[in-house]
Amino acid sequence: MLVMAGSAAEVAAMSGAATLTALWMRPRKGAPAVDGDVRIEPVHALLPDFLEHAWSPHALISVRAPLKAWRRGALPGGIAYSVHGRTWLAASDPIAPATTQQSLMRLFADDAEAHGAMAVFAPMTERGATIAERAGLHIIKIGASPYFDLPHWDPRGDIAKHLRSSVNRARRAGLVVQSVETLHQDRDCAHLCQQWLASRPAGKAFGWLFALHPHHQAATKRFFIARDAAGRMAGLLAASPIPARNGWYLEDVIRDPAAPQGVCDLLVFEALCALREQGAATATLGTALFAQDGPDVSEARHHWPRTRPALQMARRQLSGFYNFDGLRNFKNKFVPTRWEGEYAAASRKTAFTAPRAITAIARAVLAGE
Repeated sequence: MLVMAGSAAEVAAMSGAATLTALWMRPRKGAPAVDGDVRIEPVHALLPDFLEHAWSPHALISVRAPLKAWRRGALPGGIAYSVHGRTWLAASDPIAPATTQQSLMRLFADDAEAHGAMAVFAPMTERGATIAERAGLHIIKIGASPYFDLPHWDPRGDIAKHLRSSVNRARRAGLVVQSVETLHQDRDCAHLCQQWLASRPAGKAFGWLFALHPHHQAATKRFFIARDAAGRMAGLLAASPIPARNGWYLEDVIRDPAAPQGVCDLLVFEALCALREQGAATATLGTALFAQDGPDVSEARHHWPRTRPALQMARRQLSGFYNFDGLRNFKNKFVPTRWEGEYAAASRKTAFTAPRAITAIARAVLAGE
């Protein structure tokens, strides 16, 4: 979930265009029948695989109902997905060893096509997109994520002067960040989430990977709470683990609209410092939609030729609704070590790939599933 540093706000920017594309396709209820070699299980069955193999920062978010787990034969791991019309929407990379991801993606796409559907993976990491292309899927870059190599991260010099200024201002205002292992579902936390959601431009909560659920799988997370001089909760950061990278995804970063300026900057800065001290290797702030930072790993950039101009047009049209450059600049303020591209991938054999992929994602997000 990226908010100020996360995904719900980014997806809010897509809601207007997504509503239009969603009108021409209505989802079928329930998952299609599958052959005996395929097992459809409750998505929480992927938790043991997550704890060992998860590479994508979105992996933990995907292990949540109503998504299902798709498995094939004796292959370890699986794919968290949901069905939207004639699209099987997989929530990012397979949760599986890297050595079996290519087979899982190819078999998942084949299974979808055998049932008259299209397989879509989004958002995918650079590594996942590279494997997807080897599996015979189309990939397209849809954004980028900043990553911090924490043992060497040291935001000094002119490049970090705005960050230091904001952090110092927040501290002078009396804000203090506390690291906690348990996030209590108390009145203060509920009030903070309600106030933040009410302040969002889209005016609604989202679903799928973009729902605000800081308590989901809370036992695996790290939490950071910002309090003002009076002890009131002014902000919250929930970090989800990325086990295969010894890393963390700073997933939910929310603030009370009445809190002093700089609370989100202070939360992210203190969280990165604390995670570094605890021995984490990396951290990310998640996707900046439409950002072009980092490489494009696609080996065939002619795929989806009509989609790239459409994405550029959508960015222009939605820029009045959401500040894409501002989000990217917010993330860049913390002096990331590098940016990695994020991608969508889909079956090559199906016509109208891009519109169907966009529609499926839009329905998943806007339906509040």
